[in-house]
Amino acid sequence: MRVGLFRRIASFTFDVMPIFLLISLLYTLFVDGLLTPEGYDEAVTEYQEIYTQYYDTIETAYENEDITYDEYLEEAEMIRPSFEFASRDSFAIMQLYVVRTVLYFSVSFVSVYAFYVLALNGRTIGRRVMKIELGGKVTRWRVFVRDVVWKIGYWFFVIYLSAALFWSNYLLAFIILFVAMGFEIYSLSINPKKRALRDVISGTYIKYEGVDYPF
Repeated sequence: MRVGLFRRIASFTFDVMPIFLLISLLYTLFVDGLLTPEGYDEAVTEYQEIYTQYYDTIETAYENEDITYDEYLEEAEMIRPSFEFASRDSFAIMQLYVVRTVLYFSVSFVSVYAFYVLALNGRTIGRRVMKIELGGKVTRWRVFVRDVVWKIGYWFFVIYLSAALFWSNYLLAFIILFVAMGFEIYSLSINPKKRALRDVISGTYIKYEGVDYPF
């Protein structure tokens, strides 16, 4: 009997929450200061001042109902190129900080999670709490392929691709995200074998603890 979607999600949540808490705590205590670019606070202040300089007038006019929403959007679009040019230096510093932060959380999470699942050979705390385990020929290489390369790699790719497309084509970004979620839901709860792509590729599967009965 294969394990359904709820237990898999609950198991994964039990596993990742302590990791996120750990890397967030390290970020707050030590890493944030190391990743912050020189002149970041000044750049934020300058960016806000430039924004106020360019947009304060039309935002006030819109709030006072002196212009309509369509007129506000039209004027904002006319202002945008000049604003982006004026704020390019401060924005670049702010963007660098965001990129560094995203890279820190991404690399840290993958590294800690990979060490965690490999050290326990797939018998993670979340799976033990939910009374499930990996079945099949379980080796550290298969665990790495299943839980790191395909599980984490798959969702990182989907999320980063959706985020990259969001500002240029938010509809396509949402379509990609929902298709990816739908594929996971189908493979884990609708089809009779409840085997995700990572199960098939790694030659393993999730089952309840104990004897693996063939029904």
